[in-house]
Amino acid sequence: MTQRKNQRIALRLHEADKALIAAAAAYSGQTLTQFMVSCAVEHARRLVPQPPPKAP
Repeated sequence: MTQRKNQRIALRLHEADKALIAAAAAYSGQTLTQFMVSCAVEHARRLVPQPPPKAP
């Protein structure tokens, strides 16, 4: 069974940045949310040497 996603992140950005990100998402065949999450997770995995410990 797939675990339900229940966390949110809100951000503010310039209109031009949003347009660029939306275009990149469209080119990759992803929704804006899918694109932003996949890019952020990929970058985080490169920076963080191991997963952080799970919260109790």
